Amino acid sequence: MSVVDALVATGLVDSRNAARRALAEGGISVNGAKVTDPDRVLTQDDVLADAVVLLRRGRKSLAVGRLDRG
Repeated sequence: MSVVDALVATGLVDSRNAARRALAEGGISVNGAKVTDPDRVLTQDDVLADAVVLLRRGRKSLAVGRLDRG
């Protein structure tokens, strides 16, 4: 799953276009690491304990996503 799709799926942004804008502005992080590439795909390397990925938009908007192991 791409970071753009994950942001939309978790409700941190309203659309894929808004996700791309937020990435370009540098306001997105995955597990505390800034992400600016809209083509970035979440992999098993991004997974914390229990298949969880922490997504953040700005300072206060957080979401926890779960990646399927398949």
